[in-house]
Amino acid sequence: MKSFGIEAAWVNGPWSFQGEYLNNFVSGDQTNSVGGFYVYSSYFLTGESRQHDRRKGIFGRLKPE
Repeated sequence: MKSFGIEAAWVNGPWSFQGEYLNNFVSGDQTNSVGGFYVYSSYFLTGESRQHDRRKGIFGRLKPE
């Protein structure tokens, strides 16, 4: 089985966009492909921003004002 995936995230002030695509190729009598994706967007009306650690590649907790 082989897998392929890609993800991206972007944060600018209260705006946040995030998405991911993943595909698995399964070999047997014939080669089949199974894939999926998601897209996520958010906007904070009160002006907060999602905290992102680029080195670890994770989002932190939201700190309300």
